[in-house]
Amino acid sequence: MTVRFCNQLVAELYQPFWAAWQAGEFLTDASAVAGTHRKRGLAWLRQAGGVRPRRGRNLQGRYLSFAEREEIALARVTGESIRSLAARLGRSPSTISRELARLAALVYRAAPPPTTDPKALVGIDWQLTVMAGAGPDATASTPAAPAAVRFDGKGHLSGSDGCNSMGGNVTITPGHLDDVAIGGTLMECPGARHDQYTLMLSVLRGSSIWDIVDGQLTITKAGVGSLSWHAAPGLSPTSPRS
Repeated sequence: MTVRFCNQLVAELYQPFWAAWQAGEFLTDASAVAGTHRKRGLAWLRQAGGVRPRRGRNLQGRYLSFAEREEIALARVTGESIRSLAARLGRSPSTISRELARLAALVYRAAPPPTTDPKALVGIDWQLTVMAGAGPDATASTPAAPAAVRFDGKGHLSGSDGCNSMGGNVTITPGHLDDVAIGGTLMECPGARHDQYTLMLSVLRGSSIWDIVDGQLTITKAGVGSLSWHAAPGLSPTSPRS
């Protein structure tokens, strides 16, 4: 492979030249150490006035690398002292201190608190987005077919489980759905749709807990599973889709 050299080489490439030159090597040999020829080495000498540029010394870069910033952030959490961290990274304590100050000044977006006010639950078409069973081997999955539910605020719910229409009665209190009785059409649901149908009815029937965080409704029944929903104003929960 042919390597082309120019006057704008980065410091890491001409460091070996200056190190060899200051060690007493001939110009030709110092140039060869840097992987270039005598004429280029002579050009470097002339450009620098025969004085090794500061960036050409074996100094670390002026700015912290991404890996160093990660180390500092982790050390901030673990409580490692500034001097200990500076020694470990080979940086000055003042550099570490400035980075810690920068981290402290960052503004993080706090997650909104969960909502369990029934007014936030009713009158909305909720579209199923994620479902998960219970147990250590359970995994979350997306619905096999569009499913939705709506609470009317008058003790009724309606919707589709992705295969059948459904409807029933429900008592809504802050954070709880109680006395849920659901009935609906009895079409045969094949494969993954049957699993979805079974899990939805198992979670919704009887009693479960619910909350809304950042626009996402989660309904959970201990030992059975959970269903997550997002508001979908354009989807009618009373019409199942094929």
